[in-house]
Amino acid sequence: MLRIRKACKNEQGFSLIELLIVLLLMGLVFGIGYGIFGFTVSTFARGETKANTQQNMRLVMQHIENEVRYAKTVEILADKPTSIPTDDPGTYIFINDAGKLEIASKDNNWILSDTLMDNTGFLLTFKREENNLLGIEVGNTKNTRVIYTKLNIINLSDNGGTITGVEEEETGLALYITS
Repeated sequence: MLRIRKACKNEQGFSLIELLIVLLLMGLVFGIGYGIFGFTVSTFARGETKANTQQNMRLVMQHIENEVRYAKTVEILADKPTSIPTDDPGTYIFINDAGKLEIASKDNNWILSDTLMDNTGFLLTFKREENNLLGIEVGNTKNTRVIYTKLNIINLSDNGGTITGVEEEETGLALYITS
């Protein structure tokens, strides 16, 4: 028993300076780790937002292509329609004031749902290209992402029709089609 007391008496603990140095080094290591973790999380969130925005732009483009591909007449309008006449047989495609894709006709008014769109406003322009190709550009209001495609309108080529409306090389904000 006496031997144990002597052994304990001879042991020395850590000094206050040694403890402070260890705490400082641990704080530095944890701070660097937290910074790296925060950077990783924010980078992932930005990447996910960009991917969702691009997916939503592809979704807008797909809906437009599905509506337009087999149209019999196509007219590019310089401005968005303010109202749809009740006797109008055609369909209008444009981005409404809320920044959502709207496909409107006398019988149906369809707006791409906010749940799919992630509250992103979109920009949309149409352009007449050569040989009955319709140029469609979809962008968003949050950043400068843009998708551009040229769509061959099959029924126009078969019937000898052309895309009407704005002059070639000019763009329009809406599209009027009949099927």
